[in-house]
Amino acid sequence: GTLKTEVKELRKDVDILKEDVGTLKTEVKELRKDVDTLKGDVNTLKEDVDTLKEDVGTLKEDVETLNTESRILKKGIRILNLKMENDLSPRLQNIEECYISTFYRYRDGIVQTEQMQADIEVLKSVVKDHSKTIQRFLIP
Repeated sequence: GTLKTEVKELRKDVDILKEDVGTLKTEVKELRKDVDTLKGDVNTLKEDVDTLKEDVGTLKEDVETLNTESRILKKGIRILNLKMENDLSPRLQNIEECYISTFYRYRDGIVQTEQMQADIEVLKSVVKDHSKTIQRFLIP
């Protein structure tokens, strides 16, 4: 009897082991599927990272180009400022001085012209009066 009992127990244990092995096989298959999915996800992430690296490289190039252009613009602005300071500003100041002196000359000339017109009117009146007086002496 004991041998049969032991064999029965061994069979039960073997059946349990078979069941456990079957469960393990199923779980391993699921793990393999999960690993395959993870591999796909990792590959996708690698591709995304590669794309990001390319984009960052392009951005770095763009920033470098912008920095170069900015330096060129700053240099150009500096040159323009120097040109304005050394060339245009003195010329504008000279033009302003000429304009102002011309303005005062014309203003003074207008005042003189107005005075001369008044004097001419007085002279006309005096000449007219003298002409009348002379005419009275000449024509009896």
